[in-house]
Amino acid sequence: MKNLSVQLSLPKILIVDDKEENLFAVGQVLESVDADLIKVNSGNEGLFQVMKHEFALILLDVQMPGINGFETAEILRGNKKTQRVPIVFLTAFDKEDTNIFKGYHAGAVDYLIKPINPDILLSKVKVFLELYNQKQQLKLRKKDLELEVQERTLFLHETNKKLLEEMEERKQAQTESMRAKEEAEKANKAKTVFLDRMSHELRTPLNSIIGFTQVMQSSKTKLSEIDKENLGFIYSGGKRLEELINKLLDYSKIETGKLETSIQRVDLASMVENSLFSFKTFAGSKNVDIQYSKIENENYFVEADPQRLMQIIENIISNAIKFNKPNGSIVVSLENQKDEFFRIGVRDTGTGILDKNKDLLFNSFERLDVDRDAIEGVGIGLVFSKKLVEMMGGDIGFESVYGEGSYFFIDLPKSRV
Repeated sequence: MKNLSVQLSLPKILIVDDKEENLFAVGQVLESVDADLIKVNSGNEGLFQVMKHEFALILLDVQMPGINGFETAEILRGNKKTQRVPIVFLTAFDKEDTNIFKGYHAGAVDYLIKPINPDILLSKVKVFLELYNQKQQLKLRKKDLELEVQERTLFLHETNKKLLEEMEERKQAQTESMRAKEEAEKANKAKTVFLDRMSHELRTPLNSIIGFTQVMQSSKTKLSEIDKENLGFIYSGGKRLEELINKLLDYSKIETGKLETSIQRVDLASMVENSLFSFKTFAGSKNVDIQYSKIENENYFVEADPQRLMQIIENIISNAIKFNKPNGSIVVSLENQKDEFFRIGVRDTGTGILDKNKDLLFNSFERLDVDRDAIEGVGIGLVFSKKLVEMMGGDIGFESVYGEGSYFFIDLPKSRV
């Protein structure tokens, strides 16, 4: 397969200043960096350039005739294509000047006060270029993954077609059944090898991003609040991606029967309460009210793998919050089924699930008719949870009425101790 990673082009830096001598000076300082420098002398020309090219960084003068730096930055932040491009203002304002705060509000991530220290300028530009290049590498890795998945899908399609043709020609159902089984085993093995290899390839740049972010966060260099916030976004995004990679690997292990569970006596009530506490902030940010009910003085001890069970509970509650309506609510309940099971129920006031989608809900990599850009994940959360619950001797299911909400439940075997 063609390696898309070699297609990375030089990142571009836009330098905007109405004085030619300033453009020349900044260009001389940045001559050694691996980037394509585009220099313009007005805000209007800068806006024209960002519509033509993708930029890793914009160095923007504040005081310019016509559209000044603040106005230019506000226009960039209002455009979906350019709103995340980091902007560093080049200004003669003093650090205590109130215009500094105006610049941060307009979208600046940093300031450099004129006359500019060449070493500081060069150091900061290199940091932004490194973060940009790592982001581009991740995008290309994703394209590699998508291309290989397409190739594997095409390969399996052609293989199955060939098997069907041979079965029709030979009229030997038993022989063809054995051959199909062998091909399926090969496909599962290939998928496992593929996921293992791609996880390693993805983790290499990902570890760099997480590690470099931690270094910057612990650095003695004084960072602005915007810088700290942006580093937090980068770190949390990296950890989220790491979590998704681990989930894919766990799913592959389940498919091949290699995932092991450690069944033990677990206090289900304590686990649910801890999980609800951890979702308090997330639910608040979504304006979702969480209610919790259980029978007092009831001992909710079950036989389960505590680590895997926590993953399942958090997945169900997280879905109830993410797919809820604005100012909605969820009710988490613990119930005694009066047989061999305790039940965790999660009822939400979301939009519910269409009847045509109910049979797809526990299918691998299925995403239903929701805003795909607004909902994170790769579509294996519920199927992963179902397989784990079944491995622990339990069951998972749901009820849903479109327009009214959904109720998900997990039944787990009671502890005999």
